[in-house]
Amino acid sequence: MVRRDSESDGTHHRRTVLKAGLVATTGVAGLSTAGFAQNDGSSEDHVITLTVVDQDGNPLQGEVAIFEGNHGDIVDDRELDENGQATWEVSREGQYSYDYIRSGYEMVSEDTTFEVDGGTEVTVEMRKEDWEVGDNTITVTALDEETGKPVEGARVELVGGLPGPAESVDRGETNAEGVYEATVPAVMQAVSVDLVDGYYGDSALVDLSEGDAEVTIELTPASGSDDGGEDSEGDESPADGEDSSEADSDDSVDCEKRT
Repeated sequence: MVRRDSESDGTHHRRTVLKAGLVATTGVAGLSTAGFAQNDGSSEDHVITLTVVDQDGNPLQGEVAIFEGNHGDIVDDRELDENGQATWEVSREGQYSYDYIRSGYEMVSEDTTFEVDGGTEVTVEMRKEDWEVGDNTITVTALDEETGKPVEGARVELVGGLPGPAESVDRGETNAEGVYEATVPAVMQAVSVDLVDGYYGDSALVDLSEGDAEVTIELTPASGSDDGGEDSEGDESPADGEDSSEADSDDSVDCEKRT
């Protein structure tokens, strides 16, 4: 089983943004410092319309956060609609900034600040990173942990965009040889194997940044614990009672970890 830790790439900042967003949306009083309260005596709200597109002008989706100043107090975060747009209403003019992260893309401009003076429209252009979709192949093999035989029909799901917002990239089932193969972006992928009768699910992390990759997932038979229980009941060895109890306890912990 391949398990590799990925290095953080802006994830800490992302988590900070989300945490601040939760604080901003759970209390109206908390929003007063984010530009919603009319502290300057102005009775007019200024509408910020932000649009995110790729290098070809196609709209992108995801979450955008707006801040006062250069990533100061958070105003609020919004989900981009099908046109790649979101709007905010603020009561104060001045400098604001935004934060947007999408797996496989980078901002064309590093300057994320803008000025609000009345109604303001902001367009954020993203471009694909160096890797291209369809670069690398990942081969997943599902085996029975006890017998080593291939497991057919195991559902495999690939989740990309790590670190950052996770996105389902591909899914399918293993063939008669227990193999599932897909061509995916050359970034970190989380491989999940589950929903196959008689087995516990499992997962692994695979780094495709340097080329094709293979990962073997050994699935533990779910029936193993039941069979073990029946065998222990039929065991006529009182002297081994304490050992059997300890084994049952270990099996129970194992099952809880895998469920």
